[in-house]
Formats: sequence, C-alpha cells, structure tokens
Amino acid sequence: MKIKRIEHLGIAVKDIEKAVSFYKDVLGLSSTPISREEEMGAAIAFVDIGESSLELMSPLEEPPARSVGDIMRKFIDSKGEGIHHLAICVDDIEAAMKQLEKEGITLIDKAPRPGAHGKVAFAHPKSTFGILIELCEPYDHK
Repeated sequence: MKIKRIEHLGIAVKDIEKAVSFYKDVLGLSSTPISREEEMGAAIAFVDIGESSLELMSPLEEPPARSVGDIMRKFIDSKGEGIHHLAICVDDIEAAMKQLEKEGITLIDKAPRPGAHGKVAFAHPKSTFGILIELCEPYDHK
C-alpha cells in the first residue's frame, strides 16, 4: 500500500456557515462553496490547506437514517464538534483494503464506494487506535 498524503480531516460541526467563516475569515484559507447534499443529509464544504483539506460536515435538519448527516448528528451528540475521521490518499484502494485485512484491521466497508472526490472505504476505529480512517483513491489518481 502506498500512502500519498493526508487527503483530508473530516470535521463534524453544528453550524457549517460559522465554521467556514472561521477558516476563511479568521485563518485566511479558501474553501469550496457549501454544498447541501439532501440524500446525504449533510451540508459539506472543503477548506484547502496545501495538498490536503478539511472536510467540514454539518447534519441537515432531518437527515435520513444512517446517512452522513445522521452519523454527524450522533457524533456531535455523543462527542461534540471536532475531528471525525482521517482520510489518507492511496494509489490502489482495493490493494490497500486487502493489505489492511491481512494485517487484521477491521474494515467497515467490504468494497470501495463513491466518495466526494473518488473511491473510499473506512477502517473501524477499534482496529486503528480510536481513529476512523478513510482510505481515498481520487478519481484522477492516474
């Protein structure tokens, strides 16, 4: 498995407009426009930091069960706002998943699925020292 970089840190926030304003107005970073993803039950924006980014995620008012928004709401309710996951960019997600399984890491996903910018799969935090790790293979990786 070749890890290229930290793709992004996923951050759960209650108010995405305030969060984006902090990163743009206080820290002087650029961001994508806030995207309201009804099927995901979440509002999402990416803040650029060099080759990596922060993925700000906020639950919509009524997120569908087991959607990203529902997961964010439960995360915020139990742990508060903050870092939700670490996404790492890999060159071959299927090979990375096989290697992690071979090493005894529990995967949440049995196959890659579409993500914001490419294929993604998650490793369970119980196997990764309490950190939810997202493997990302960008669509434009080759």
